[in-house]
Amino acid sequence: MIVRYNEDDLSIHDEWVFNGADIDGAKIIWARELDKAQNEKLFAYFKDHKVWLATTEDGHLVFGPYQQLADTP
Repeated sequence: MIVRYNEDDLSIHDEWVFNGADIDGAKIIWARELDKAQNEKLFAYFKDHKVWLATTEDGHLVFGPYQQLADTP
């Protein structure tokens, strides 16, 4: 699950990314969205997992298939 924080949603009290100690054995892995190259390394390492996005739209939590932002390097 890739987490995309939006500028207006950032709060030091609202961290969404938590993983257990056995990250390789986890069914769901949470990660912050990084640049394209770093995301691709993560996706390659966890190639057997589907990649989903968690973000907000109009103040509501939204989940869906991951799509890279057009302006993400």
